This record gives sequence, C-alpha cells and structure tokens, in this order.
Amino acid sequence: MVVRNVNLKFNSILEPLDLNEVKYIVVHHAEASKASVDDIHRWHIDNGWAGIGYNEYIRKDGSVYIGRGDNIGANCKGFNAISYGICCEGDYSKEEMPSAQFDALVEKIKYNKNRFPNFEDVKKHSELNNTACPGSKFPWALLLDSIFAE
Repeated sequence: MVVRNVNLKFNSILEPLDLNEVKYIVVHHAEASKASVDDIHRWHIDNGWAGIGYNEYIRKDGSVYIGRGDNIGANCKGFNAISYGICCEGDYSKEEMPSAQFDALVEKIKYNKNRFPNFEDVKKHSELNNTACPGSKFPWALLLDSIFAE
C-alpha cells in the first residue's frame, strides 16, 4: 500500500482534529467510478467548502491519498469533530470493490482506530446521515469481519 501526501491547497485554514475526541471512522464512496483526489478536492471546492472533506481517499488500485489528514473533516454532518472520514473511489451502488482497494481500506482502518484513544466503532456514512453512502454493493459485512476478527 502506498500512502501519498499531495499537499492539497485549501481555501481556508483547517482546524486540527483532537485525536482524543474521535469516536468513529466513517466510510464513504465517491459515487463516481473514476475520480482522482484532485477531482474530489475540486468538486468540494466547487461546493463552497475549503477543499476535500475526507481525511483520506483510497483509489481502486489501493493507493491512499491524504486529504484533510489530522484536521477536522467535512464529510459527515454533525460528526466531523468526532470522526475520521475515509472515502473510497468508486460507486458501490453499481460496482464491486477491487481487492487492492479493500485491503488498503482494512489496513488504514486498523491503523487509524489504534490512534484514537476513545475510538468506538466504524460507521457507514448512511448510519449517521440521510444518504445511501457507501452504496448497497459495498462489502460492509466482510469489512467489519476483516477489521474486528482476531
């Protein structure tokens, strides 16, 4: 797995995330079969946001891009200050997730949950906001089994 920090330029200063406050890792899909981190960043700026709202973004090839990193995200209304958002390239209401991407997601969630002293759970975006994200074909049960099985 390759992690890339592309040093995105945001339209305003980002507020640091208090890692002690993070309770959830929230999983998203881009709802676009193909989208680079720069595409997502541009779309979110066009929405009037500071830039990409996700803390991390995982492409289908398993490469990980740092979005907001350890700053408060803009990806789950009402939960941004207590969550860490990871978005996966793809539209998982229509397509299957590639194994390289799935494996990177599992690895990143396992790594990140250990950084948050008050971590409680991994959540679908749809569990916290009125949305279908991360899609009906997202391998949710397999993800949870892969993360929490010891």
